Amino acid sequence: RINSDEGKYKQCEHSQYIIKLYNKALHYKSKGFDIDAEILRFEIKYTKMERLNKLGIYSLNDIAKLGFKHFENEIITEWENVLYFDTSIESNSTRIMNYKNPLYWVKLIENKSKSNYNKHKKILKELTLKNSENIQNKITEIMINKIDFLSQRGAHFDTLNIKSIHTPHHE
Repeated sequence: RINSDEGKYKQCEHSQYIIKLYNKALHYKSKGFDIDAEILRFEIKYTKMERLNKLGIYSLNDIAKLGFKHFENEIITEWENVLYFDTSIESNSTRIMNYKNPLYWVKLIENKSKSNYNKHKKILKELTLKNSENIQNKITEIMINKIDFLSQRGAHFDTLNIKSIHTPHHE
């Protein structure tokens, strides 16, 4: 896992892909754009082709043919795997103090106790479901709607024009 010092960027590396999560509006603002809302960017960056090949993808052309809807399950599954602490939780559970502390989760991971980590993650999900506004689920619905919208428009790729600049050869 990688976190920016400002807490604006989260990344988790897996063996064949990287999950990235950040506020894209901050990126746009740093480039001079006038953005008045937050923009969540959730990205799966594949570093090996094995998983993509299993989905029938070998080139960009395959992505265009298959369309965005083909990736919905993959995207939603990875989003739901994200450990998300919903700040709208209202509960008297003493566990909440631990669960909202990122160091608590880091310690569980460092202790290499996957079953203990999963147990507490499941409890957090149950607490969230019963005692919060369910922000992660609301984001899931927004993602599904966005994928549906993009699927209706069809996939398209802008052509990339690369201009070569001649530089003098130095010996």
